[in-house]
Amino acid sequence: MDYTTLQILSRKQLVQLLTKYYQLNFLKPTLHSVPLTDGSVATVPIFDVKALLIAFLNDPLRMRQENFASNYDIFTGKAKLPTSTLDEIHTGSLWEQARQKYCGDDPDAFPLALVCFYDKTNTDVFGSLSCAPFICTPSFLNKDCCNDDSNYMVLGYIPNLGYGKGKAKKQTAEMKLQDEHNCLSLITNQIIKIHEEGGFWTEVMG
Repeated sequence: MDYTTLQILSRKQLVQLLTKYYQLNFLKPTLHSVPLTDGSVATVPIFDVKALLIAFLNDPLRMRQENFASNYDIFTGKAKLPTSTLDEIHTGSLWEQARQKYCGDDPDAFPLALVCFYDKTNTDVFGSLSCAPFICTPSFLNKDCCNDDSNYMVLGYIPNLGYGKGKAKKQTAEMKLQDEHNCLSLITNQIIKIHEEGGFWTEVMG
């Protein structure tokens, strides 16, 4: 075969073409520079929270009845049948208070709570590439789906803020914690903004 006659795209061209065609720009993180209390700067990659949520809610492979918590109406946030059993998240004592506060009886309000978790992971043996992903999954999923990493949405990565500083530059525990929270606020502020804007419009399961 004469490969010189083929118009083969480079990897960069192919990625750009597929990204534009399938509208996958939201999968690319934005890099934020966060000043730290010791004078250095951390680069924090953050994803578009709203775009990730809309992509999840519009995914027919994820939004299936068998993936949802039992005895739960995803459109109202209420139990289909009265129950006294503590099982899924919507059976907790504070769920109804939260649902009433943020959604009330608005027929167009889709109650979307997020189960978030955040922990450090090592990607190399030396720890220089370690980071802490901030991950979430919708609370309307059943327990099996909540434990399935294919349903996880990574909202951002917090880098190893203490790497390379050694013991010479000592920071107080409060300063280290403040640095971490300044990085995390890039993610949590997006969630707050969605609430302040009154949510967002999208079509869920038709």
